Amino acid sequence: MNASTSGQWQPAPGSTALYRLFDSANQLLYVGISDRPEVRWAEHALDKNWWHLVARKSVEWLSTRSAALSAESEAVTNERPIFNAIRMTDGSIVKAVYDDTVAREKITRTLLREIQEQAISAGAQITASGIARRFGVSASTAASAIRELPVGLLEHRSNKTFVSGARPAPARPWVGEKIPHDLFCEQLA
Repeated sequence: MNASTSGQWQPAPGSTALYRLFDSANQLLYVGISDRPEVRWAEHALDKNWWHLVARKSVEWLSTRSAALSAESEAVTNERPIFNAIRMTDGSIVKAVYDDTVAREKITRTLLREIQEQAISAGAQITASGIARRFGVSASTAASAIRELPVGLLEHRSNKTFVSGARPAPARPWVGEKIPHDLFCEQLA
């Protein structure tokens, strides 16, 4: 039985949802199970750096957790969702990894510049969810980018993050003499 994700339909007690997450091109990203899918999706939003790719969700309620586990295993094997771990016949596990390096670096550079130029003022609160919305990335990517900012730039108070009053000096380009690699190695010896 399929159900909408709006939360209006109530599953039978003891049932478990088999859910599928799709991107905007209808590519299957992930298959999972939960007795409370909305709660599980909120957890995914915090810890899956690919979460911002999710454009559509489908839910199928199964009568037991055991039936849902079997259906999940079959779906992962047959439908090959991008971000589920797949056990190969040799016993190895293959899992796609979403590389968010470029997005993290862009966010970190932008925030650093904006803080240095005081476009983001001292005392302003910085949240992963706000940064995620602004840059169109997952909260986990935004949180990683925030953690990569220089030490002392942010203050943590009462489980919240704020821009500190200190401003790191902008990075200066190297203006010294370039030494050929062989000469540099000779000088070290």
